[in-house]
Amino acid sequence: MSIFVAGNSHTVALAKGAQSVGASAAALQFFGFGSGAIEVTPFSRREGIRVVMRDRDYAQNLRRATGDDGIDALHVWAIVMGTHNYRIVRGHFWGEAAPSALAGTQLRPLSDAVIDQIISDDQAQIRAFLENLLLIGARFLVVSCPPLRRDTPTIRAGMPTASLLELDRRARQPSRLARRARHSLRRPARGRHRRGCFLLPDFAQTHTPSGTPDPHHANAAYGALMLENLVAAIDTHFPGARVPA
Repeated sequence: MSIFVAGNSHTVALAKGAQSVGASAAALQFFGFGSGAIEVTPFSRREGIRVVMRDRDYAQNLRRATGDDGIDALHVWAIVMGTHNYRIVRGHFWGEAAPSALAGTQLRPLSDAVIDQIISDDQAQIRAFLENLLLIGARFLVVSCPPLRRDTPTIRAGMPTASLLELDRRARQPSRLARRARHSLRRPARGRHRRGCFLLPDFAQTHTPSGTPDPHHANAAYGALMLENLVAAIDTHFPGARVPA
């Protein structure tokens, strides 16, 4: 049995954080399925007692990391998916519209039902993936992606921060994925501004591996904070899965 930490590009911060966490994370194996952009497509399906990846890149990365073409009930999984909310807040639309409670007289008000539908559409394929994991009896928990960053392009372009933070908050409500994720790991409070939900600058990854500015991801320090919680959650929900070093 293995413990895999896998998902979108936000998995990288956890993998980097493992280097500083040390022995407590030694039993965890990290890899990325691929781009978070694929999460809005039908990227998975259930085949009997396994869940396989329909997306070619996801399938190749799964096979490369595990030696298998599918996910079954043998291993424990920490799935880093479900709250990559930059997809929801990007675009100039939010310069014209806002949740009704925040719209005032200058912006087009959107009802809670409309906001919830936007979020539901974004998370639909992830919910389907988690539902299939439940159906095969897989042992897993869902790991929250980092909060929005104040330097994300949408915010730098002048979009109202109150609206974007409200969208991010609603998309992270536990009830949205709770039925499909018996165990959820939320972001650590120390990584957020006290007056809002932006990622603290000290926990932000500043550049991509190619050297270009990175306005989306957290760094190894944030990953280490998250891993402390993740290790504790694994020991609580899946006792015996992690062999102490």
